[in-house]
Amino acid sequence: MIHFTNSISLVFLGFAILALYSYPSLLPSRKMAEESPKSVYDFTVKDIHGNDTSLSEYSGKVLLIVNVASKCGLTHSNYKELNVLYEKYKNQGFEILAFPCNQFAGQEPGSNEEIQDTVCTIFKAEFPIFDKVMLNERKI
Repeated sequence: MIHFTNSISLVFLGFAILALYSYPSLLPSRKMAEESPKSVYDFTVKDIHGNDTSLSEYSGKVLLIVNVASKCGLTHSNYKELNVLYEKYKNQGFEILAFPCNQFAGQEPGSNEEIQDTVCTIFKAEFPIFDKVMLNERKI
């Protein structure tokens, strides 16, 4: 059985090499590598209001980048803990960047306005909340 698996692996490797030689555009170019973001601070994202925000604004800070959802069973305890962390360390170069996402069991179905209202009014979050993101490359 192991011999059979190794044979399949070699066949797959052969097809992969053939594909790369046949379609060199599949390989990342040097130009793409040079233009790719080098750190999190090179990205620009949308805030909860749809405005561009350069993460370079947070350069030099320790970041906790977290996926959040308003309808998750752990939402209350998670926001409580995030608020405690933020309050304790925000003046020491610590920042929480919260990114809502609806791709995990549909637990963030609301609009940005609804998300902001929930997060700021009910959970009293003072850290930045950003536009809803897609983490799995599929729009839900």
